[in-house]
Amino acid sequence: MKNGNNFRYLPVLAIQRQWGLYLADCGYTVIKQGTPYPPGGHPAAYDFTFDQGRVLTDYHVIYITHGRGIFEAKGCSRKSIEAGDVMVLFPGIWHRYKPDPATGWEEHWVGFNGSVAKQIMRPPFFSHKKPVRRIGVHEYLRQRFVSLVNDIDRNPAGAPFSSAAHIHEILGLIQERSPSIRARTQGSNFVREAQNQILLNATALIDFAALQAKS
Repeated sequence: MKNGNNFRYLPVLAIQRQWGLYLADCGYTVIKQGTPYPPGGHPAAYDFTFDQGRVLTDYHVIYITHGRGIFEAKGCSRKSIEAGDVMVLFPGIWHRYKPDPATGWEEHWVGFNGSVAKQIMRPPFFSHKKPVRRIGVHEYLRQRFVSLVNDIDRNPAGAPFSSAAHIHEILGLIQERSPSIRARTQGSNFVREAQNQILLNATALIDFAALQAKS
């Protein structure tokens, strides 16, 4: 990270909306112990106070990689947030969150929208009724957020379409690390691994018992 507070809010072109998945904003912030929250410098449409909360027009995914705090949203009671938690914000849904002053926190976020986003951000993958995911701290995922912000920082208008690939990757990594999704795909993972082994070792004997033990 170049510093503890780096973010970008981007104009969205009409042709990007036609693309179906577009980046609206992204950033990362390190909130130190006892620091007022949220920090200044954000556009009025995104700024908020904890007492009032806010409603946004785009989807947002916020990844907490250090510290702890609290989160609350319409239809979702107040929840404790720990390092490794993901908060998912939905358009039109009131919400609020803040770090614990005793610990602060490190947050990474991406805001996005589009017709493809609406397909992705619905059950069984995401739901406004369960806006907090506990996936753990994963350095590769954290770096995906940082890389996106830094790429946009270097050339804000240079990737109006390919930046969508970063969003898709981040959402995919969150899914693959979500306990409920991992439980659903455990059996299919074994099937895929067995298929891979058959294709790679077509003329050899395969120890399927050992393969199952690894899955």
